[in-house]
Amino acid sequence: MPLPSTKEHFDLVQRLQLELNRLGVEVPKDMMPCGHEGATLMRFLKARKWHVGKAASMIQSTVQWRAEQNAAEALTTTMDDETEAKLRQCIPSGYIGYTKTGCPLKLEYTTKINIVDLLRSGITVDQYVFYHMRAMEYLMQVQFKEAANAIGEEVVDQQAVILDLSNLSMKMLNSTFFTVFAKISKMYQDNYPETMSMMFLVNIPSFFHAVWRLLSGAIDERVREKILFLRSRDLAALREHIDERYLPEHLGGCNPGEGGKHVNGVDGYVPPVDRAMHREISRRQLDREAADYASDPERPPATPARTKELKHVQSDSSLIGSPSQRRGGALPAA
Repeated sequence: MPLPSTKEHFDLVQRLQLELNRLGVEVPKDMMPCGHEGATLMRFLKARKWHVGKAASMIQSTVQWRAEQNAAEALTTTMDDETEAKLRQCIPSGYIGYTKTGCPLKLEYTTKINIVDLLRSGITVDQYVFYHMRAMEYLMQVQFKEAANAIGEEVVDQQAVILDLSNLSMKMLNSTFFTVFAKISKMYQDNYPETMSMMFLVNIPSFFHAVWRLLSGAIDERVREKILFLRSRDLAALREHIDERYLPEHLGGCNPGEGGKHVNGVDGYVPPVDRAMHREISRRQLDREAADYASDPERPPATPARTKELKHVQSDSSLIGSPSQRRGGALPAA
């Protein structure tokens, strides 16, 4: 989602900030990709067709949901070893590069997992949904920052997704699948709006359009408009949006690997992030904001709590600088 750039956008963002202040809602930093509040508010405004009141209500609901689900701690939350091991096999996927517009590109081999079999193995629906939430938190708190640094942008807050539906069978599409699909779709749409730039459904079977009529009811119109359906003979269309060096050979690219660089190395599984490293990521973001605040204190962040935090950092030079210069900081620089 682009940063506010027009007077109309700035006015809408300001009105939304005022409405959130009236409601007593503070947007947590971990809810803002790359730590940018303006871009985050723009996403919620667009999701609610630029209606300030509806966007404020949506943000309020998301903040409450994040508190109830402890979403901020999802990256550092572990389940028992057996459950974690089973989830390692869940939906082989990974980030394989970037689109031509700079969005992180994720490839999922959707049909290599049978949700019913996974649930029969002892995984609960809540654990499966938590896995998806943890993957989204990895995207929001880690992957977007890495993408912004890689392409030299201030904010990146949308990804593109390729879902490979090779070998999809009707046996996989039972009532359990539809129930879980609807629950995960609702979580994405209600709490992570406008974080997808495009979705490519590739190698779709001939019967899929009939299935899509059932699936599409759980997907908002604004999301459906971003989905492109490609049969095996149509894969050349991917190269209109993605450089062929990022695409695996079986999708018409020149990457010899099946799935490129997988998320954290293992089939799309997002393991808990080391707490010290997670704190260090947040520390570096705070350092950058503190430097900006020091250079222009007349334009502080929107929330009083964040302003107070930055003043504290500014007043303590041991909290600013390289990791080796920070109090208690022993992690190597990224």
